[in-house]
Formats: sequence, structure tokens, C-alpha cells
Amino acid sequence: MTGRLFCVALFCSALFFASAGTSYALGPLSEHHSMGILPHLQKEVGEDVLNGVTKFFKDSEYAIEHGDIEGLMALYSENYTNGGHKKADARKIWERLFASFKDMVTVHNMRIETYSEKTGVIIIRCTGLLLGVSNKDTASGLRTLDNWTNSDHILVNESGSWKLLGTYGKPTKRLWFDKAMQPLF
Repeated sequence: MTGRLFCVALFCSALFFASAGTSYALGPLSEHHSMGILPHLQKEVGEDVLNGVTKFFKDSEYAIEHGDIEGLMALYSENYTNGGHKKADARKIWERLFASFKDMVTVHNMRIETYSEKTGVIIIRCTGLLLGVSNKDTASGLRTLDNWTNSDHILVNESGSWKLLGTYGKPTKRLWFDKAMQPLF
């Protein structure tokens, strides 16, 4: 666990310095992560939206770190789509990941790109990693399972809760995916 925390701390520090001066911390998402937002966007989106989106990411971090497939899938919209993938496809991928890896954690640098009060849609641009330790080879330690650069996470407010509607970004070949896909982070 100490090696895991060191790697996460090192990467988070690099992301912090790469984005220094661009956002302000809202507080912890989980034991390992925090979220920042540009000051002018805090005013644009409003406190309720900001709290709801922060809750979405806190809940997703918790689910990933604890291997909670039901909690994680509850954060996906029934209308979720990512290329040719639907919510059921994302579930299968997460089930394989949770069955094959432990101590999973994400590291990301996010910023709100746009928000529409009329449609209840917010787009968050993100660069990050999904990390985990193989159940078959724990000695190899933490490894990168997925990565993404400037992908847009599209969230929609459904009955007062933020849900993942889809992800858009440049497709790249990734571990565990038959098609290019970044299921959440």
C-alpha cells in the first residue's frame, strides 16, 4: 500500500504542477484524490450543480476503490453510450477489471468545459489514469490499466442526480477493451 500511495502522490504532484494556477481545490473526493474547478466556473454553474457533480465523482471514486460494481453502475445513465458501447458493455468491462485487479484507483486532472442549465448537461474535460494491482501477480505492484488525455466526460442531471451519459475523446487502443473505450475516468 505504501508503494501505491507513493506512486499516486507522485503523479498527483505532477498533475498539480502541470495545472498550477488553473483551478482551486474543492476538497477531497476520496482518501487519495481531490477536485479543483476554475473560479469563474464556480459562479457560472452554481453551488447546487457544483455539489452534485462533486458528489458524482466522490461516489465514483469510492466505488472504484472499493470494487463496488453496483455503486459504480448506478452512476451510469440508462442512455449511456460510448462509441458502440452501452451501459451493459461498461458493466462487463468493470466486472472483468474488479475480478482481475485489486487496489484500483484513478488519478485525474479535470476541468469543467461547459454547462447547460436548460439541458442539464455538463461536460468535464479530463486527463488521467486507472491503476491497479494484478490479483495474479501482486509482486509487480501498481500498474496502469487505462489512460486518457483530454477526454470529455458528459454528465446529465436525471431526477436530481448526475449520471454519466457518455465519454468523448480521441480513440486509442487500451488494455481490456475490444474497442477503444474509456468507461469512466
